[in-house]
Amino acid sequence: ECGFEECIICGDRVAPGGMVAHRAEKAQLHVELLEAKLSEKEASASQHDGLVQRLARMEDQVKTLAQSAHVTLMTKARADEVKAAVKQQVDTLTAHWRDEASKRLQTKAVWRMKGVDRLLRDYPKEACLPVCRDHN
Repeated sequence: ECGFEECIICGDRVAPGGMVAHRAEKAQLHVELLEAKLSEKEASASQHDGLVQRLARMEDQVKTLAQSAHVTLMTKARADEVKAAVKQQVDTLTAHWRDEASKRLQTKAVWRMKGVDRLLRDYPKEACLPVCRDHN
């Protein structure tokens, strides 16, 4: 067993120096074995090519999804910024108008009317004004 060579095509153990004769003797078998290996490799290569194409399509889809996710994220960020800016403006305007309304509501109105003393004297609280008598 020591010193024997192994045929890389069929796996037979060959005595030293006998590889040329082995190959000539087993040429037909070697051709059949190599054809079978070639057929397997072609099938494997075909499957490999199919996998490469599928991976390429998946890579394109992942890139598209990543771009979509990025666009969605950026759009949401911009929408949040716009929303915050609008809210700030609304809050500012609301505070301004609240202050303005508060100022106006705290202002006293003083009515100055002529002849009120005469009306109070001629028509005490219990009495009806001439206008009221017309409506009764």
